Amino acid sequence: MYCNMVGGQDELVFDGGSMVIDPYGVIEMNAPLFEEGIYFIDIDAEEAKRAKLKNSKSSSLCQVKNNVEIININKIVSKKRKIKSITSKIPDENELLYSAIKLGLRDYLVKNGFSSVVLGLSGGVDSALVASIAADAIGNENVLALIMPSEFTSKKSVEDAVELSLNLGIEYKIISISELYNTYLDTLKESFKGKHV
Repeated sequence: MYCNMVGGQDELVFDGGSMVIDPYGVIEMNAPLFEEGIYFIDIDAEEAKRAKLKNSKSSSLCQVKNNVEIININKIVSKKRKIKSITSKIPDENELLYSAIKLGLRDYLVKNGFSSVVLGLSGGVDSALVASIAADAIGNENVLALIMPSEFTSKKSVEDAVELSLNLGIEYKIISISELYNTYLDTLKESFKGKHV
């Protein structure tokens, strides 16, 4: 049995994917990646001993221990069926990366007491991906996008940023930074005297 944690912890992201493998190497259960859950499976503890006797070559790969703790659950189950072969789809590489980033971001925010995020949205692909991940990780109602055009920003970029915000269902504000940019230039003109800015 392989049991793995799920969640982000600082720069680490634990991907889950716990599994149970029978004594013959067959995966009997594999939990989904990047999802928490409780799973039940019936294990025949004696089968490990039988498998070891049948295949002496694999004896070095597994150790059979007789100190299995039995936990009694005080519940009567009238209809019980054997639970076997629980399998989960393994996502492709892009979905794995997206899931890891989303889980890492969500856990970082939650574990540090943040309930919402503010991000810059330029209309480009980089900020679009960041906004999408944030909305997916913590809910679109918890994301505020700031669209900050200047004299160098095209009208199309602003339109794309607004359209993305509407598509994601996130709140957005348009705050022009042209005046702020010109104030910086004016404040620093002595420092840049004789230089092309």
